[in-house]
Amino acid sequence: MIRSPLPARIIHLVNTLRRDLNSIILLLIILAGTLSSYFFILSSLGGTLASYSTFLIFPSLMAAVQSDLNGFFSKQAGVQELAQIEKPNSEDRWIEDLNGGKSVKAAAYVRVSTDRQAQHGYSLEAQEKELRELAEKVGISRLYWFCDAGKSGVDFDRRKLNLILDLAEKHEIVKLLVVDIDRLGRNSRRLLGFFSDLRDYGVTVQTPEGEIDVDQLEDLLVSAIKAWAAQHDNERRAKAAIAGRIEGFKKKCWNKPVPLGYLKKPDKWIEKKFDWGPVIKDVFDLFLRFRNFRTVKDAINKKYGLNKPLTHHQVTQLLKNPVYAGKPEYSGRVVVEDPNLAFIDQETFEKAQELLSHIQQRHSHKKRDALQDLVKEYGLGVLEFIPNVAVMCPDCQGVMVKNGMIYMKGHTAHNYLCKKCGKQRKVPKKCQMRKIQEWASKGEGKA
Repeated sequence: MIRSPLPARIIHLVNTLRRDLNSIILLLIILAGTLSSYFFILSSLGGTLASYSTFLIFPSLMAAVQSDLNGFFSKQAGVQELAQIEKPNSEDRWIEDLNGGKSVKAAAYVRVSTDRQAQHGYSLEAQEKELRELAEKVGISRLYWFCDAGKSGVDFDRRKLNLILDLAEKHEIVKLLVVDIDRLGRNSRRLLGFFSDLRDYGVTVQTPEGEIDVDQLEDLLVSAIKAWAAQHDNERRAKAAIAGRIEGFKKKCWNKPVPLGYLKKPDKWIEKKFDWGPVIKDVFDLFLRFRNFRTVKDAINKKYGLNKPLTHHQVTQLLKNPVYAGKPEYSGRVVVEDPNLAFIDQETFEKAQELLSHIQQRHSHKKRDALQDLVKEYGLGVLEFIPNVAVMCPDCQGVMVKNGMIYMKGHTAHNYLCKKCGKQRKVPKKCQMRKIQEWASKGEGKA
């Protein structure tokens, strides 16, 4: 969670009261010392006005001590306040107050997806430094930091961007600082949607190159081009990486998880664990005999007493993997025939695949989902006729609730509001309403 400024305020208040308490104690000491010296001189020296001047040395001395102590406590408080903005090692979100700002609050987002990327100038530290300098330049007084290390730019939902939207919705920020828009993501459609959502809350994106305001046509076009370029570059790199792994696999470089019953050799290929031969053979034989995954799992675990009992998922994956017939493949695109890896013959493997296909078809939903067909055909409005059905937002899968009604060109439509992302949809539209009426009239005709 984002650290609230409330704890910092409490600590600041405690420090202030502590310094005030120290001052009060010192003043009481000075007052007590002054009165004591006054009565001592009065009783001992006869009480002449000139003799009283000697006791003024005491309060002067204590005032000097108070000044030194207050200076010490001020330095200690300053150290504690600096420690509050230092980033904890275990957190990826924190708040930093900057001196000399203009009461402008902003979010700052940094991300690296790989260690290699961090070594080529995109390290989190380098991004933080650049954004801190940018914040001082544009007059930011408070920064809400968000950090994603080792996260792909393709994924939006599982990172911090939704938290940034929450801050924008609460009007806690007016800017989002990033070193480049590709740090936010490499999906052009969703990236532009994120920018639009921010702008709806009055937040603009700020990079070292300048401000991005998607309400301005020029900024919108530039953002669209950059977002598309980032997505295209990501797709190109992904294809190149897959192609490289396929070529390596063709050259017998095993670059995916090692399946059960094998181990990786020093030359980067795999070889059989011969003690697994009977286990693999029995898995296929029992499956062809009983046609049930659980029966196979229980029988194998009972017979062989493996260190780690087989799971239902492992049995399923084992039966599907052509490596056990000596024909390992990579993502279904390339097959490397290696008879030395075979535990079973090709005929047994093909029989198992036929049975797997039959089981899959038997358990698949043959009947069509009538409710889903209705929504697809007539739109969300048709759900108005069906009780106890929740309307889901097609963008974020959040639950949508009614948010009033509006009159649209001859018919009344409901306004739905997503409780998660805040977007609204008006249903049914005129075309959807016409289809519903046609559908209803056909039903009456049949009746």
